[in-house]
Amino acid sequence: KARAALEKYKHKMVVANMLQTRHQRVILVTPDSNQEIVLSREEVHAGIDIEGLIVSDIVRAHTAHMAG
Repeated sequence: KARAALEKYKHKMVVANMLQTRHQRVILVTPDSNQEIVLSREEVHAGIDIEGLIVSDIVRAHTAHMAG
């Protein structure tokens, strides 16, 4: 579904997840790659929020994209 969304909507990146594991595992899908972000059980229990990791990775990718 993520690959189809990239093509259909011409996005540069899609954040893909499954409902059951959305707080522990997501995949950043681009036309060229997939990058998985996974929290360990310890990180989940420590209250680490996966959204912060998602934002950091998207900002990093955007910065690299804008730099050329």
